[in-house]
This record gives sequence, structure tokens and C-alpha cells, in this order.
Amino acid sequence: MRPRTRACLIAIPVCTILAFVLPVRSDHDWIDPVSGSMKFRTSLLFIPVKTRIEQSELERWIVAHEGAHVSQWRSLSDVASTISGQVIARGCNLSPAIHQFHVRDLNTRFVRNATDAEIAEFVRVMRHGTRDEQAQAVDEASKILDRRD
Repeated sequence: MRPRTRACLIAIPVCTILAFVLPVRSDHDWIDPVSGSMKFRTSLLFIPVKTRIEQSELERWIVAHEGAHVSQWRSLSDVASTISGQVIARGCNLSPAIHQFHVRDLNTRFVRNATDAEIAEFVRVMRHGTRDEQAQAVDEASKILDRRD
């Protein structure tokens, strides 16, 4: 048997097996803990191929009232999968208080229903407050939604 043929007979099955046990795709999600904007990135073979940012209504308000906002992306989750789609690794981090706004899709309603002063105070707490103060601010924001809808 020729060396080239032998190499192919070994390489093809080895590569096929590796493709089903090694990660070929990873999906990573981040959140900005102040505005609730989300960033999503898909990588194939560790090369980023798609990045998408969902700008929240709160970030739009911040930009409109302050001129700019620089997101401080915090990792939420990372999922790695094989070529067959089987998940082989999953990681997650503690989410910031504002994540509830994304999960429950309250961000837009909050900006629409709250006064500028209420939004400004909420942003201040999201930027500088303790974790407990941030959680309390999210609870208060939920009351604003209940009060005005």
C-alpha cells in the first residue's frame, strides 16, 4: 500500500471521530449591566463568524440624554458544541440585576412609562449602586410598570 493511501486511510477516520468529539461551534452571550443591551457571538473552529448586538431601549435613552454610552460587557453564558450539534461544554456566570429586564422584555416598557428623573436615577444605581441596591432598583422599576400600564 502506498504511503499516501495509508495516510488517507488513517487521517479520514481520525478527523471524522475528532469532529464528533471536539467543539467546532461556540455561542457566547454578554450583557451590559447598566443598560441591559445584549451581545451575541458565534464562533466556528474558534474563529468569530457572527456578532450581533441588541441595543436596549434604555441604552438608546442614555445616548439621547448623555450623548454616549460605552457598554461594559459582562459574560452571561458560553456553549460549545460538536459538528453534530451535541453540547459538550456549557458555562454561565452570575447575571446582573438588569438581566430580568431582558428576560422578561421589560426594558422598552420601563423607558416608555417612567419619567426622565426615574430613568436617570435607575441608571445611576445601575452604574454605582451595590448589588442589593441594583436589585431593589429593578424591583422599583417593575412597580413603575405595574403603576402605569
